[in-house]
Amino acid sequence: LDRLNRVGIEEFLNAQIQPDPDGTAVVQYDLGHVKLDCDGRVRMHQLLLEPVGTSRRWNPAELPALRGSAAECVVDAKETDPRPDASVAIELVAFFHGAFWYGLLGAVFTWAPGDCLTLTVRADGGQPMAGSLAWAPRRPEGKAAFGLPEECVGSVVRGFGAGAAKVGDLPGGSLSFDYAAYGNVGPSTDVFHGLAAVLTQLVLGQPRPWYIALCDELGLHYDS
Repeated sequence: LDRLNRVGIEEFLNAQIQPDPDGTAVVQYDLGHVKLDCDGRVRMHQLLLEPVGTSRRWNPAELPALRGSAAECVVDAKETDPRPDASVAIELVAFFHGAFWYGLLGAVFTWAPGDCLTLTVRADGGQPMAGSLAWAPRRPEGKAAFGLPEECVGSVVRGFGAGAAKVGDLPGGSLSFDYAAYGNVGPSTDVFHGLAAVLTQLVLGQPRPWYIALCDELGLHYDS
């Protein structure tokens, strides 16, 4: 249970570990569950949100990286001391404004000396995503596929801008949105904008729990 500190969760009520024969484990607790690999590293953390929603923080190593470059630009940054690389992916399904929203987005930051940050958005995927959160009460067969729809590329770029505005001084290096999945439910442009803003803050800004950043950005709540 000490390894659960890696995902920044403070409220593990009635936590129970269920081992699998392959050496992995699932930690069940009141608000969700965490999947660990055989070395205790977090593979995926799932959390229930209020009023209606579910979110997942993925280790990007569990997901296929997208190909190609749908958008690329260079923005001003500040010379900073070396800092660790960072990566995170978030999957979300939530009920907003009378509809279910779904999306998955992941980003990778690599530090480099200099006063510029290169932003890349990748989009080419295509293969189906098994076990996704893409569902809705009237569409229980909801499915998701890896990739980023063309109409959502601009949303990711604008979401990066919104998140960067909250970070302040950006570090030099590269930020690449290498992971994405979309479903057959919800207005994708809105959810990808929000996810991009959250991921930008998580990988470039001050450390904070991922689910708090997600709830603050999208106006959601988790029941602590």
